[in-house]
Amino acid sequence: MQVNGFTQARASMYYIALIQILFSFLLPLNESVNWAQLAGKKEQNVVEPYDPDDGLSPKRPMWSARWGHSTVVFNRTSMSRNDLTAEENSNRSMHLITTLFLLGGDDYLQYKDEFSNGGFRNDVWYSEVQLRSATTWSVRHQFLTMHEKQMGLKSDVVTSNMKWFCMNEGKKSPPFWPVEHDKVGNPIAHDDWISCQDYFGEKRGRECFDKTSIEYMYKTENMWSPRRGHASAVLNGNLYVIGGRSRERVIVDHERFVGAASNRIDLNTGHRTIRESTVLKNDVWMSKDAGKTWTLVTPGCRNQQEDILIETEYMPGKTRYSTTSNGFEKFSSVKCQDSTDCYGDEVCKSLDGRSENKVCVCPLFGIREHHSLDVQHRYVKRDDGTIYSEDYLYLTGGFTQVRHEFCGNLACGNRGSYRMALDDVWVSNDGANWVQIRRATAGSPTAFKPRGGHSTNLISANSFQEEDVDRLFVFGGESVGPNNPKSEFLADMWYMELFSEPCCVRHKSCHLSSHPLTPNDLDICISKRREWIRMDLKSEIYGRAGHVSIHEPPSSMNAFKDYIYIIGGKNSTSIHSDVWSLDLTSGISWHSDISSHTSKNGDEQEFSRINSDHDYNLYYDMESNLTSLVTLRLPSTKSMDETFAVPLVFKIIEDRDIAILEELGIKTFSDLINADQRTILHLRGYDNLPGKKEKMHVKNICYVKQLIEKFNSKCFVGEMRFKTPDISDLCQDGIDPDSCILSTWDGCRPINDYTQIDIPFIHGSSVSVPAVKLDHTNDLQNMHCKYTPGPRYMASGQYADGKVLILGGQGNNPNKLYRDVWYRDDSHPTTIIKKKPKSKSSSATFVFESNEDGALQFEYKIFDQTERLDVTPWITCLKDELIDVSWLDSKKGGPGSGWYTMYVRSVDPSGNREQYFSTNTNVYTWLYIEPLPWRKIIGVSFSTIFMIFIITFELKRRKRKAALEKYHLRRLKRKFKLNSDFD
Repeated sequence: MQVNGFTQARASMYYIALIQILFSFLLPLNESVNWAQLAGKKEQNVVEPYDPDDGLSPKRPMWSARWGHSTVVFNRTSMSRNDLTAEENSNRSMHLITTLFLLGGDDYLQYKDEFSNGGFRNDVWYSEVQLRSATTWSVRHQFLTMHEKQMGLKSDVVTSNMKWFCMNEGKKSPPFWPVEHDKVGNPIAHDDWISCQDYFGEKRGRECFDKTSIEYMYKTENMWSPRRGHASAVLNGNLYVIGGRSRERVIVDHERFVGAASNRIDLNTGHRTIRESTVLKNDVWMSKDAGKTWTLVTPGCRNQQEDILIETEYMPGKTRYSTTSNGFEKFSSVKCQDSTDCYGDEVCKSLDGRSENKVCVCPLFGIREHHSLDVQHRYVKRDDGTIYSEDYLYLTGGFTQVRHEFCGNLACGNRGSYRMALDDVWVSNDGANWVQIRRATAGSPTAFKPRGGHSTNLISANSFQEEDVDRLFVFGGESVGPNNPKSEFLADMWYMELFSEPCCVRHKSCHLSSHPLTPNDLDICISKRREWIRMDLKSEIYGRAGHVSIHEPPSSMNAFKDYIYIIGGKNSTSIHSDVWSLDLTSGISWHSDISSHTSKNGDEQEFSRINSDHDYNLYYDMESNLTSLVTLRLPSTKSMDETFAVPLVFKIIEDRDIAILEELGIKTFSDLINADQRTILHLRGYDNLPGKKEKMHVKNICYVKQLIEKFNSKCFVGEMRFKTPDISDLCQDGIDPDSCILSTWDGCRPINDYTQIDIPFIHGSSVSVPAVKLDHTNDLQNMHCKYTPGPRYMASGQYADGKVLILGGQGNNPNKLYRDVWYRDDSHPTTIIKKKPKSKSSSATFVFESNEDGALQFEYKIFDQTERLDVTPWITCLKDELIDVSWLDSKKGGPGSGWYTMYVRSVDPSGNREQYFSTNTNVYTWLYIEPLPWRKIIGVSFSTIFMIFIITFELKRRKRKAALEKYHLRRLKRKFKLNSDFD
């Protein structure tokens, strides 16, 4: 069709949408995977991220670089309702505006000069995320020269509009009581600071109700102490922060002061020593106004939960680590008479049934860090048609610290001397009352292992797959304990089946308000089985902890499937940057994104999919394998036949040559460009390597080497550098230019004024120098830079507005902290030609449009159908830019009239490009007819008329002149005759 106009463009968009839905069912998941950077220091060459440190604007707030933080989203698109179908959930998610929150973390940095900065944080930041909206990205409208357009994308043209706002800058207890207080000058502990919270009820003093008192003012400022390794969640519309490692002012117990074994230091019991220290917490805080103010739900406990106490310090019938008959004398837990002797939610309880042996026991989950929180959204439709909803909060595992050894009757070390991973699971529907689903230390060496730094995902029943239970999945983590102090990094995956309806359905009380869960609810309405069920998955994924795990819910964009993504993490030897995905609806193995990673044996392996039948997006980095290097040929219009077609793929390096390269240990891009001169000359066919009798000739080795060098420069973050200075220019100031060139030359690069060069170790001595610089334009433009967030652990991630996001984290050294936001993009954009010229005309203007709002840059190429040659390389342009190709006119230096084909591909912020071409969308063939040279015609016409006028005028003048001369001659004759008569 050759009909212009907006209506056809919209019709093409609908056509594209239908094709994409079809492809989502037929094609692999990771068809074209790259990462787009929304914020942070620029680490890619596609877009300009929101950078608070760019030095251009003083008003660019953002959280500091950190790790161990937590994130949540409000109006989360992953919140599936089990009273709706998958299609209804998908449509509902399209209209939700997601607000992303970041809470706390650790931004401590230690420098070489022993100067340090940062520490634990308790600030709250938020940003509205609308990745499927045109508001996320914008174009800096600036003029691009044709040279710049042909050089490729300008990374500062498309900019991120992400903005961060500080909801709460964080507060903590002051070191001393102020002068207005009667305790002026005395130190304040964190517990003193929060003593007026409503949780403490009648224990509060009168000053807590006096609005003019210091204590009342402190109550309005109270919030969770600065911390890392905590967890946060949104429960019933409220924001919760739970546990973690905190830094706060605490009262130091006298037994913690070190003294000799026979000469214990006795302290004045009337004096309180307060120090700022790091402590593990299990407190729960809630905010009803998105983090602006906070309320204490429970201060938690200082002592461990019952099952941990029994496992680590006491076993019924005998003592574990003492020689006395009474194991309780050695408990780190506090002895008590009743619960008033205990802290917070602790209860006074006898673990062996003897009333004189009571200790303070934590009735909820014990102190811990690097645990996980997941929210289950349960819905049911009442008889009157209204919806009853209730949220359930699940806490799993983590690290705690336990007392494992004792020194007689003396204290030796802290209560938590040994790090211990946990395998317990707890549930609550209000954040205050917790029910234990699974006991800690319930596992065995062959079963589910205790773990911390793991990840969990709670996935609702997928009505599209006709499932009737929700599942809590757990992956990986680090397993460690007092009896196995060597960490084991896990790669296993388990799940627990949960009921999907609110407990009120079983209790037949959905017409009433919600009630706190009790142990009686466990088997009735919480979990079908209180055991972990192992998934038998086939994969090369390796053990890790501190990774990010994100769930992508079913939607029309992923064929209504459930995906889980694992990103980064660490083990005992390295920090990783790989990304793995699992299709829970049909997959039996993890699938790796196009990314290299370290395998279990430490070898670098490449899991690249670029040679698949459906994926020609060529994503490379310097660790890509040379076998993946291919060249493309655009499909002909005949091959499309009004359907989608993909480019033809051809190998740049033949299999025989690959074998030669691998024999010399050259497997990756970096191996080749770092190969020494002797190796390159050997690959060019010169006999020079010791021990190599045969010549190893790779016919296009110089082309490949220079192509990779240019690609490396293309992906360099900063100004794109395609030009390399000539060696003769580098060596012109040297004492001996020939020696300089000999030592600097890589064996391939052309050298000005040199056709041959003498190499001492080459038989025959002289080596030819390539005479011309090779043209890599086509292959270089089809090689796309692979961008990832990089190796990191203890980052945080969320699924927001249809994308997988990752924020912050720690890199491959203690001072490498990230302050950035990336999102994973596994879809390719599709272009339509919104405006195009009519065939058999001299019209020559185009306008392009993409189905992705963020795809604001385009690349187009013109192909001459008659000569079967590319008229242009890929040329960059911007959205809504009017593309004028009237330069095709031979009078302007172009090839002239003829049949031409316009190919267009759009580029999204991640660098993904078009994968398919169709005459219905992004390919257009037309007959271009040069316009008549009207200026020349008019000029010639005017010149002709002028000449005719001049000639006519001249003829008339001459005729008149002749007539005058004739008349004058007659007069002279008459006058002469008259004079003759007189004579």
